[in-house]
Amino acid sequence: MPEAKVSSAPQPVITISRQHGSGGREIGRKLAEQLGIPFYDNELIEQAAASSSIDKSFFENAETSGTSDLIRHLSEGVRHDLSVEDKVFLHQAQLIRQIASQGPCVIVGRCADYVLKDRKNVVKAFVYADLDSRQYRIAHIYQESDEKALNSIEKTDKKREHYYNFYSGQKFGDAANYDICLDSGVIGIDKCIEILKDICCSKFSEA
Repeated sequence: MPEAKVSSAPQPVITISRQHGSGGREIGRKLAEQLGIPFYDNELIEQAAASSSIDKSFFENAETSGTSDLIRHLSEGVRHDLSVEDKVFLHQAQLIRQIASQGPCVIVGRCADYVLKDRKNVVKAFVYADLDSRQYRIAHIYQESDEKALNSIEKTDKKREHYYNFYSGQKFGDAANYDICLDSGVIGIDKCIEILKDICCSKFSEA
């Protein structure tokens, strides 16, 4: 019997942007488990903090903190010191590229879709859901009141949107920026995972 042919197809890197409470992190984690590849969310924070002199708290709060004038400074050639937030973004971007070069993985948030936008082996997904579904999910996962869950969604979404729009120069949630947008409130977490697995298999399997 002939030996099985070893696949030389490019290995997928899946990036997941998500609305707060849509289940994007759970989708990413379970997808990575089912594909047998590394998953990076808090893991990215740990690696970034370990390889930088910047305090870990800045990496933890990067997506939900304010932004400075990095893009303007770079475009104008300004040479004075960057803010801590800008340094955090640049360090994370460098780490994301390094991780993506090491092999297949799933990366949640941190503008990873934008950072890796020129790489052909990347599947860029955006996960969203209606407000009621997200409010219900947040309230039950974190045992919060409906009012507190709603407030958390509004604040986190606003900060993530501002962070993404600022550093990417693109619009958060715009379908044109992604390969696929998934409504987890309609099709469910498991179906989102199944669809992303199918995309990886069809896009990266050899003919």
